[in-house]
Amino acid sequence: MKIINNIDNVKRVKVYDKNFYYCKNSQLYTDENEVLIENLECQSFWQKDNFIFFHNNDGDYQLLNLEEKLIKGLNYSPYLFTTNNKKVYANYDHTYNFNSNTFDWKIGLFNIEDGKQIQAFENFNNCNFILQDDEIIIGFNKDKYISGFSNVQNIELWNFSLSKIEAISNGVETDMETEFLSFIGVYKKALWILVTNRKIIGLDVEKGILLHEINLCKELGLIPDTIENFNFSIKDVHLDEEKGVIKSLSYRYYWEMNLDTLKIEIKKDFGENPKESWRINRSKYYSGDKNLYFIGANKGEVVNRAVGIFDTEKLEVVWYDAPLEEKKYLFFTDVPQTNNKLLGVLDSENNLRIYESDYN
Repeated sequence: MKIINNIDNVKRVKVYDKNFYYCKNSQLYTDENEVLIENLECQSFWQKDNFIFFHNNDGDYQLLNLEEKLIKGLNYSPYLFTTNNKKVYANYDHTYNFNSNTFDWKIGLFNIEDGKQIQAFENFNNCNFILQDDEIIIGFNKDKYISGFSNVQNIELWNFSLSKIEAISNGVETDMETEFLSFIGVYKKALWILVTNRKIIGLDVEKGILLHEINLCKELGLIPDTIENFNFSIKDVHLDEEKGVIKSLSYRYYWEMNLDTLKIEIKKDFGENPKESWRINRSKYYSGDKNLYFIGANKGEVVNRAVGIFDTEKLEVVWYDAPLEEKKYLFFTDVPQTNNKLLGVLDSENNLRIYESDYN
């Protein structure tokens, strides 16, 4: 791995379908420095199949067809979407809610070619997350409900309230209510979700029944009311569908949970002394890849000044670089993005470091 470029004033870098993009000065670039879009709000672009959905700086929703190199306007938001045979599931018709001080959204099915709405999912008002498979859309709304909705029958199938999850006392004042963090994925009809209080829950994807509620601290054997238990945090959990495991590189541990047996095992412990070991902050997983790409702190650093690659088979860090160790006010801000050729990572001053990748 060697650094081949350092680009300043970059607002965002992403890899979609092994395509490497970065946004600078409202322009979207490829890894070959080709400009794809001239007028772009840098935090708002997503690729799916042969389409890039984005907001321009005027607030308009637009679509770039990568095959035809054509840009056209949309009447829905590309913020949350998935495509299927020229159709897109997307947010639309956002209105400001003065009571909650947030925007309320609806979810609908649109035709990519002409932008016409094919179907509206009224029960998904106020929904800000979406996960879709062939028959069921799953969303999370601001009322802390997770709902399953049939996009075939156009009816709500189930809803599940996070209030059903046992709260955990913070030891000071009140119990810590359970909050949604992220969808992990679906495996054998179980929808796995990361929630606060360092828990993972599994719901029946067809019925919305709570199947599993897993306290990670308990299952990993962390002793309550200790420094290790207090410091243990999880930001990124990944589903490996091929192996049937959930995996995470979190804090000082790499651990896996077998989804058939629900057994959790710590595969790697970097050690108790942070001055002699790693503390992992964020990680990125790509389907079919044995590696996890991370940012973290090494040997006593207190912020993310290192970027690295962890091999989940060798159970070791096979590469890392710490270019920010001498720059005390800089740190890496997001997970590395990588494809077969490049690895890119942004720092807190919007510098994009691009490495030539040897580990894909």
